[in-house]
Amino acid sequence: MPTSQPRQEILRTLHPGWFGAVMGTAIVATILSLNPGNLPGFKPVLQAGAIGFHVFALLAMTGLLIPTVIRWFRFPKESVQDIIHPVFGAMFATLPAALLVLASTTASVGKLWLSPSLTNLLLMILSVTGTLLGFAISILFTYALFLNTEVRKEHANGAWFIPPVVNIIIPLALLALIPLVPEAWRSSVFALSVAFWGAGFFLFLMVAAVLYERLIFHALPPAGMIPSLWIGLGPIGVGGLVLLRLVQTGAAFLNESTPILMQGATMAALSLWGLGIWWLGVLILVTTRVEKNGGIPYSPGWWGYVFPGGAFTALTLSLARTLNSSFFEIVGALFTLGLLFLWIRVFWNTLKAVQNGMAWKRG
Repeated sequence: MPTSQPRQEILRTLHPGWFGAVMGTAIVATILSLNPGNLPGFKPVLQAGAIGFHVFALLAMTGLLIPTVIRWFRFPKESVQDIIHPVFGAMFATLPAALLVLASTTASVGKLWLSPSLTNLLLMILSVTGTLLGFAISILFTYALFLNTEVRKEHANGAWFIPPVVNIIIPLALLALIPLVPEAWRSSVFALSVAFWGAGFFLFLMVAAVLYERLIFHALPPAGMIPSLWIGLGPIGVGGLVLLRLVQTGAAFLNESTPILMQGATMAALSLWGLGIWWLGVLILVTTRVEKNGGIPYSPGWWGYVFPGGAFTALTLSLARTLNSSFFEIVGALFTLGLLFLWIRVFWNTLKAVQNGMAWKRG
């Protein structure tokens, strides 16, 4: 049994990126609920799996939120230092991102095991809290970067994608709220969803340009930061997915322009899917090279492998259903198998790291 001093040290140095575990677990639940491969015989098993992952994500959210809140009261100085840090500061955005991903998952999976009233209440709390907190953190982190005169180009890393991707995730939660809000508010919620997508996606493009230049003109990031590069798949996957959802959900507001906008959204989503395949190929080569040259040490940042892969898988399956494409359905099913393997690997290594204490060491 650890002494109180080690517990205090764990709390003081608690990694802000732990909520990536909630994001990764929740996105697996969402994908399983979509029945990848569209095989009727597997649907009951996959729905049971979706419920299990959803429950686990909710428990993990609660278990991580309690020490995080306590840390802000017990160690406010360390918490503030983290939020203005060029690496750890971006990871604070995993908290609102986890709330928003959980909201989206609750909208699709909650109805399988929760009462409608509890599902709607949970959806409302998660969506509103995640939206307000996510937008605020994305502004504060960017402001801190602007004021930090010690930030250099080589400090750019994949974690900088997290604040933008939070803004892109917000519409997934807001669109699920539209049936729950008064009719007079629905067009405004839809308009806000479009606005948040725009804010997040164009921020993603700016960060991607900075990171691309950094990767070309400087050595690869330290091995421990390689998982952060995978986060780039997140804005690509969610960005395309939200475009399709916006048109599908907004048909009542778009009226006769819906068919044309759906064609444009589909073309844009396909373009983003192509960018994601390219980025995935680069990531596989870079990660394999680093693994062979000494390996990648475990950190909570390993969960950066899971949610981005899940977001890209969700985009693939959404394109399969939109285009009625067997090709995208098969690819989506294969991606799902890879995602489950990845989740199991990261979860197993997390358990080992918690047991041997590596989980609490910052890299």
